[in-house]
Amino acid sequence: MKNVNTLKIVAAVALALGFGSAQAATIVAVGAMGVSSTVSASCSAFTVAGGLGFAAYQNNNPTNVDATNTVSATCTSGTPYTMSINPGLHLGGSWPGWRALQNGTSFLSYSVAQDIPGGPNLWGDSSGNGTGAARSATGNGVIQTFTYAGRIPLGQAAVIGAYSDTLSATLTY
Repeated sequence: MKNVNTLKIVAAVALALGFGSAQAATIVAVGAMGVSSTVSASCSAFTVAGGLGFAAYQNNNPTNVDATNTVSATCTSGTPYTMSINPGLHLGGSWPGWRALQNGTSFLSYSVAQDIPGGPNLWGDSSGNGTGAARSATGNGVIQTFTYAGRIPLGQAAVIGAYSDTLSATLTY
């Protein structure tokens, strides 16, 4: 009988401690974890696809000579930025306020516009030198490509030879 009472006591203790019980106790603890990040305005790429490769200009040409190319920028969504194109090395040339290609002491005047050759929106650096305004845009997180268009206007007299100029494009954000 002593063994039966001992067994009953062991069984009662086991049940009280949860041994042999079909239910398991679940303890839930909740704690807040802060998560944050900051996105800064940035532009990761600025690409100028190349220069303006004008076709040969005929002296006193009866038509304009046009050329286009592109610049691209990749900026964080919502980042405002401007792209400017400086006046070049030979501002003025034959026509005051125009950019100019130079060959020795001879010049061929030309313009650079946004999108359309000879268009109304000259693309410059907003410095008041007559070459036009910088181009403004807002980043969208992917590559944005813009056309720049050059025009050598008709009716210029120039000496035979190779003419050149150098422009610099700048992205500011």
